[in-house]
Amino acid sequence: MATKTIRIRTTSSVRRVGSGIQIRTTVSNGKTTKTRVKTIYPR
Repeated sequence: MATKTIRIRTTSSVRRVGSGIQIRTTVSNGKTTKTRVKTIYPR
């Protein structure tokens, strides 16, 4: 077992925008928080 645990929290929120779906992924591991936004337009 590792003596130091790095906590990584991943939060995903999916919301419908107009004709597409927007997926917002937030990854935080204590100090840094990264946010990625992906928009999908289904055919």
